[in-house]
Amino acid sequence: MRYTLFLLILTLLSCTEPIDFPLDKSSNALIVEGWVWTRPPYCQVKLSRSKAYLAENNEFPGIPNATVIVKELETGITDTLLYRPDTQWYQAQKIQGKPRHHYRLDIYVDGKHFWAQTAIPDTVPIAIATFVYHDATLLTEAGYRPLCVAKEPDTFGNYYRLLIYKGDSLFDGPFDRPIFDDQFINGRSLFFMLPYAFQKGDTATVELQTITHATYQFFESIEFEQSSSSPYTPPPENILSNIQSDDPNTMVFGWFGGLGSTRSTKIVP
Repeated sequence: MRYTLFLLILTLLSCTEPIDFPLDKSSNALIVEGWVWTRPPYCQVKLSRSKAYLAENNEFPGIPNATVIVKELETGITDTLLYRPDTQWYQAQKIQGKPRHHYRLDIYVDGKHFWAQTAIPDTVPIAIATFVYHDATLLTEAGYRPLCVAKEPDTFGNYYRLLIYKGDSLFDGPFDRPIFDDQFINGRSLFFMLPYAFQKGDTATVELQTITHATYQFFESIEFEQSSSSPYTPPPENILSNIQSDDPNTMVFGWFGGLGSTRSTKIVP
């Protein structure tokens, strides 16, 4: 999964509450994007530097000279991530995300120390039961739509994100990765149709990610910035961050989150 974190976060905040700060101070701040999954690639972290708002070059090259460590707190397994120049991500070698486990991220770069902590909730199974054909409308093309089924746990306070793939391609528009909670679906059996048209022979994959409330709020803050941005809106200031620094005067922004993941794949007959 690859998010628009580095294009969105030109200026961010350095704790989990939105904070205003002068734009000129946000340039060259450390940006962190890190995830621990229950499926491959299991754990990855990317580091880059922010740029001034409206900078001509919107490329955010990775930082290759950092020491990035992830520790699984329940087992004590510690993994020093390896930098991959081809992807510009730091990749774990030993850590494999597990439900109900907690993880700590430590980053050492340019003589400074940054850290964050996250957890992975229990996974929830999902399945593509069948495909239902729909004719074309003014807004949608004709094709077969996946009918999905899932069983929501009977405990309140669960949070989710849904990803849909056609073949190996993720639907990655601003509203193609919905997040939701269990306020109105707690403990229910769920049947829902995905609003995407597939054709005979296409491979459809649906992925249900379980996330913490904090990560839910992070994705929500990104959705808000995406839906409200235009050439005339101010730079993003309300995207959440959970990355901490030893030095309160050092600006760092970004997110380290845990993702419980279950998938279902089916070919349109």
